[in-house]
Amino acid sequence: MNNKLLGLVLASSLAGASSASYAQTFTLHSPELEGGKFGNTNLLSEPYGFGCAGGNVSPSFTWSGAPAGTKSFVLTIYDRNAPTGVGWMHWVVANIPGDAKGANLPAGALQPRTDFGVPGYGGPCPPKGSVHDFEIILTAVKVDALPMVTAEATPAFVGFFTKANSLGEAKLTIKQGHRPDSLYGLSKCFAEDLGQYYWDKFGIESVNLRIGSSFEEPLDRRMLATWLSFDDFAQLVERSLLAPRVAHMIVYGMSANRESLWDNRTASSIGYVPKDTADDYREKVEAKFPPMDMNEPAARYHGGDFAGAGHFEDPK
Repeated sequence: MNNKLLGLVLASSLAGASSASYAQTFTLHSPELEGGKFGNTNLLSEPYGFGCAGGNVSPSFTWSGAPAGTKSFVLTIYDRNAPTGVGWMHWVVANIPGDAKGANLPAGALQPRTDFGVPGYGGPCPPKGSVHDFEIILTAVKVDALPMVTAEATPAFVGFFTKANSLGEAKLTIKQGHRPDSLYGLSKCFAEDLGQYYWDKFGIESVNLRIGSSFEEPLDRRMLATWLSFDDFAQLVERSLLAPRVAHMIVYGMSANRESLWDNRTASSIGYVPKDTADDYREKVEAKFPPMDMNEPAARYHGGDFAGAGHFEDPK
């Protein structure tokens, strides 16, 4: 697995902080998250099998105004909307020295297990079309090291001793949803948000179909992953219309292709079972088209060639 780790940027300003004022002054900041979103570099990498193809690199953080008496910090990244009933812990870093500074994870800092079952950072990967609230919390604690906490400790175990020794918290909340990669994508997001609005406000149900590439057969290498046959397209529309309860749902339109750019598990909930596959045409397509340049927008973004079109006001 690609489990890269970008060192924490630590800036701890302990002088002058008081127990009476830390709630107003203890702040957490991340330059990578200034736009209020996790970038692709921070998202979960493909080998984890959750449908994302990010870099799995942790964001960096700085903070100031820690409460007096702080001896170490605990940092956590938690997805409260993960479809588990109890959320999902993406990163836990304990025993960060109270005076740590620099561009690397400081000596003595400990990364216990996350909800991925292993220590270290595991990036966000919310299901397509959903909006998740990620809580990033830096807790100042009054001990140099959390008692009995090792690299094998569970998030709940770390959380218990963190709360027991807490002097205060600094928090960031990141709302991760869709991010249009082109004007074409922006129009799609508008339609999906409109569907969500009418469900939330008026109870009007809708299924938004994100159609991949619906042609008689795949026309290039990318379509080996995005192709939707005409028969499967018809079945998908029929299932969407006949499903007894959909609320507001987003489903990808693709056949049963061996390769896939998207997580389409939601489609099974409306009874969609694709019958065709692009792999029947694989030999023909691969003989005609060279492998894709993975740096091209068509390979990197869901919008394909549309994402490479840019904005009409871009410098020529």
